[in-house]
Amino acid sequence: MNPYANMRAPQGGFDLRTIDDGAPVQNVGSSKSKTVLIASVIVGAAAFALGGGLGIASVGGANMNTANHAAKAVKGELENMQKTLGAVGLAVARSQQRLTAAKKDPLSYDPQLVADLKAIKLEPRPNTGTIFRVDFFRLPDADVDKLFNYYYDTIALYNEVERHVRRTDNDAESLKTYAEKTAANASKNYGLVFDTGGKIAIGTLVEVGDPTMVDRSALRKEMERISDLKDHISRHGWPDYAEVQPVLGEDPFDDYEVRVYYIMRQRELDFAHVDAAPWVKDFGIRRYEGPIPTETLGRLLTASPLNAPPVVEPETPPPPPVAAAQVTEPMAVAEPAPAELAPAEGAPAAPSAATGQAVPFTEEAAPQPPQ
Repeated sequence: MNPYANMRAPQGGFDLRTIDDGAPVQNVGSSKSKTVLIASVIVGAAAFALGGGLGIASVGGANMNTANHAAKAVKGELENMQKTLGAVGLAVARSQQRLTAAKKDPLSYDPQLVADLKAIKLEPRPNTGTIFRVDFFRLPDADVDKLFNYYYDTIALYNEVERHVRRTDNDAESLKTYAEKTAANASKNYGLVFDTGGKIAIGTLVEVGDPTMVDRSALRKEMERISDLKDHISRHGWPDYAEVQPVLGEDPFDDYEVRVYYIMRQRELDFAHVDAAPWVKDFGIRRYEGPIPTETLGRLLTASPLNAPPVVEPETPPPPPVAAAQVTEPMAVAEPAPAELAPAEGAPAAPSAATGQAVPFTEEAAPQPPQ
């Protein structure tokens, strides 16, 4: 059904003319429209600023998250590198402890060190794609420099470890043979003794081992080289014992110490010469002062004290002189006394020339010439 079927048009038709009563049209919405416009501008500006800020923050946050993820990845690589470096350092430290305990040179051949280095996993190398694909713009310059230096130094160490293992394996037999030949001399130390008697000091390489007791003459020479030793003896007097102990040389000290002992005071003092400068020849310092260890005291008491008078060996008496043979003139044979010169009967007897005893002076008892 048509709802408009019963509707009729007004009489005369529709009048569509406007009615003008002569009064001006009043704009009742002008003030409201300005307020709405201003409010719209403010809201639009705020929305733009807010949207821009949110957009910038979103982009910055995304970049920061990317940088954080990259930093975490770099940290993981660095931690793996640190673990490997720690394993290498631990192997070297244990090798030095073994060699030191065996009284060997810390740089000598150690097959166990090679085995320990082989067991360290150096592959795969650190991932350069992880380390270097980082937003370095957001990292401090100093941190970037440290990162690059640490990486390149670590890679260089990896290469040196592999090179050391490879070369040691290639020369394993010769190194083992050399170690066996030098094992007998591993505990020997050597020192340099200078002869300053001439115009030019002449050095002689001598083998040294255990502490060597010295006398006052040798100690005086060391006092001219070690100022603290000279000052100490000048103030406190001569020690009871003195010895020279070879030590592991470390700059600027010599490779031996002069140790003096005072038994009554129970004091040990160790002195060493210091190479302070080429023109300084008499500078030395005290490196240790403390009680005398029990084992050292027992060893000292069996030695000759520094202040003991020199032992004079008794002179062997010369052999008695051999008596020289005395040469005597032959004695003439006494002629028989004439009858007229013979002593009268009952006269005293004459002494014998041979025995010195008085014998009757008769023809039979006359002295005989020596045979």
